[in-house]
Amino acid sequence: MRTLRRYSVQILAGLVIAASAAVFAYVQVTVRNIEESLPLTVMEQKAAVDLMVRRLEDLSNALSIARIDPGGIQIGRALIALRRAKEVSDQISNENSFDTLLGASAIHQVVEPALTDIANWIENGVSIHPPTSPLTLRLMETRADGALRRARQLGDAADRGALEIIAREADKLSRLRSEIIVPLTLIGLLAGGIVLLLLRQARAEKRRVATENAARAAERRLMQAMEASDDGFALFDADDRFVFCNARFRSLPGTLSEDLVPGTPYE
Repeated sequence: MRTLRRYSVQILAGLVIAASAAVFAYVQVTVRNIEESLPLTVMEQKAAVDLMVRRLEDLSNALSIARIDPGGIQIGRALIALRRAKEVSDQISNENSFDTLLGASAIHQVVEPALTDIANWIENGVSIHPPTSPLTLRLMETRADGALRRARQLGDAADRGALEIIAREADKLSRLRSEIIVPLTLIGLLAGGIVLLLLRQARAEKRRVATENAARAAERRLMQAMEASDDGFALFDADDRFVFCNARFRSLPGTLSEDLVPGTPYE
């Protein structure tokens, strides 16, 4: 019986380990898929798109001021705004994962040609018109405004895309929580079964030890009582083989020591 219980505990423990490993692997795969669909950089990507819009706004404002006051200082500020916008555009271009998340590739395709044109015009002018001429400044401002409007439209689309991605992956996490409730419950039940079996084994072992101790104590008391008796006593088993005798019996006349060896047949 003890062997059967021991095997039962081992089987349950194996089931718990296997179920735990399966749930862990499933959670790992699901979370990895969610991370791949919604990497932690999604908010950074969204921030880069917003930053691109702000840099275009700065450039448009700087060109508008330069058109009103076409001095060297204002042109210099427009150059700084252009350089900052170009840095953000290059950052977006280098983020390959943008294409599948927020459509930043489309933003780059709109912004980069406009920045290239403005950089050329602010350095070389347009045809016979120098960079500081009203026509050139007006053309640069118009080009920046057009890119800004389109970037804002794409930025709004990126906002919606980010919200959709977050909602979709949040739904995946919600489903994941629902799906692991049943296996976790089963694991808990199996673990509870193991605990119950262990408790039963512990109680059974405690009872066995107590029974054996009581039997040995009773045997000691019997032996002590027999030794203290003035009469001679000898015990034989069911097959009439010698088991034990007291000192009084051993001292009886005619008693041979070789007949008092445990297991000796009674004759």
